[in-house]
Amino acid sequence: MSFEFLDQIEFPQKWLLTAKKVINNKRDLKLWEELLLQTERLPTKDGKNPVTISESSPDIYKRVLYAVYENLLEQFPFCEQYWCDYATQRFQLGEDSLIVKDIFKKGLQCLKKSIILWECYLKFVMKTSCSSENILNAFEQARINVGHHYYAHVIYDMYLDYLRRTNNRKLYHRLLRRIIEIPMYQYSKYFNEYLRLLQNADLETIKYFVSTNELNTVFNLTWEKLLPTGDKVKRQQEPELTNLKKKLKKIFTDIFIVTQYHSYQMWDYERDLKQPYYCPGKELTVKELNTWNRYLDYLELYTLKDISKDKRSGVTKFHKALLETAYERCLICAADYPFFWIKYANLKLNVAKIDEAKHILMRGLSSTDDLDLRLRMRLIDIEILSGNKKKARDLVVEGLTANHNSLGLTLKFIQLEHTRDSQSTLKIVKMKLEDAKGTSFETQFDFLFREILSYADIDRTEVAALFKQYEAEKKNSYHYIRGLLDFYKCYKQDRENYKHALELATNCENINVRKQLARIASDDTDNEFF
Repeated sequence: MSFEFLDQIEFPQKWLLTAKKVINNKRDLKLWEELLLQTERLPTKDGKNPVTISESSPDIYKRVLYAVYENLLEQFPFCEQYWCDYATQRFQLGEDSLIVKDIFKKGLQCLKKSIILWECYLKFVMKTSCSSENILNAFEQARINVGHHYYAHVIYDMYLDYLRRTNNRKLYHRLLRRIIEIPMYQYSKYFNEYLRLLQNADLETIKYFVSTNELNTVFNLTWEKLLPTGDKVKRQQEPELTNLKKKLKKIFTDIFIVTQYHSYQMWDYERDLKQPYYCPGKELTVKELNTWNRYLDYLELYTLKDISKDKRSGVTKFHKALLETAYERCLICAADYPFFWIKYANLKLNVAKIDEAKHILMRGLSSTDDLDLRLRMRLIDIEILSGNKKKARDLVVEGLTANHNSLGLTLKFIQLEHTRDSQSTLKIVKMKLEDAKGTSFETQFDFLFREILSYADIDRTEVAALFKQYEAEKKNSYHYIRGLLDFYKCYKQDRENYKHALELATNCENINVRKQLARIASDDTDNEFF
């Protein structure tokens, strides 16, 4: 965190101490919250009579507050409420609505399936825009992004209320028609409202429930048959309209039954999700993690079945929207768990969307610490399989810069360098073994003695010399002796040297290594292998 304008303000000592703590503990959200609170209500020098920042406050104080928010969100981009708080704060302090809108857009770019952020954004748009077109566009964007969220009723209630107030009957009917197919928390109230509209429909509004094509092909009717043509025809035509309503009600009731079934099925998982938001530093319970995993598996099952039948069908697109929304929701609260990023990427790979899989893993890399390098290793593998060896190498080098002692990244680096220059492979291995010598990572990197055997084009004489060099230095790790045994048994068959390697295994001073090698030694002592 940096504030290039701190020298323009004389801050209270308490604020400076908190800011220093934050700089030294950037991943401590509680410290950030404390700093934010102190910045919003800056005390005087003596620590008394704090003054809340307002629209009339000096610009410099506002800039400090904005800087705290921006730095906080850079550290914790999945904290949905802070995006809302930041945008709202800037708006209340007199900022231009376009600047505030950009903050919302930045947040929604990161959290496109956040129901909290979309709700806050829609309220802002309705408050600041006089254009009905702009408001409707915002609602449609929200519907596209979070319309399949299990708690999307929050958005749909706002949308429908706006359409009612603006007397947009056509769009009101169409929106309800979409909603009744979506499994969600409060699904039944929308169905009841839709049936009410159908029951009260007249010759003018019935067209919102059925298209001309459906009227002709499904119901064998025309609009003319429903329209009155004389004084007494209205009474005679009424049964046609009534029968049409009954048939439509039957169709919509069947839809409702399917929606109800899926809503109940999803509720079995939803009710066990107790922390639907991101909380830095707080681990999710095993039950919560397992629930998310089972929930995603359940939704994947339907989606992949549909894709195998017809990937362009409306049902397939519908289930894909449900699944992707669930994944994005999961990644908000479980952002610190590489397992779910990889699971999501694997889903994309299963349907041959390699670029989307890469994008998901890149998001995971920028959003988590990835301490075990699982995300990076997965992305490297995908780049290699895609033929993008340069990108893969860049990812490896970037990873090694921060994780110099990662065996996994070192193995990938050797693999990639071997495809460029096979003569450099042994040199890299020697350099790494020498670099690790005498460190706590030495035993780990002894695995390179076994890895080098997988490259058949490396001169065996040079490999033998490498083993001899470290034998002279009394190397006695498991990987070294195991590599020595494999080399003289399978790669450079030499009975005398193999027997010597067996002696090293049985006489190893390290009792744990000796036990690990005991089975190999006992199996091969009396057997002829060449």
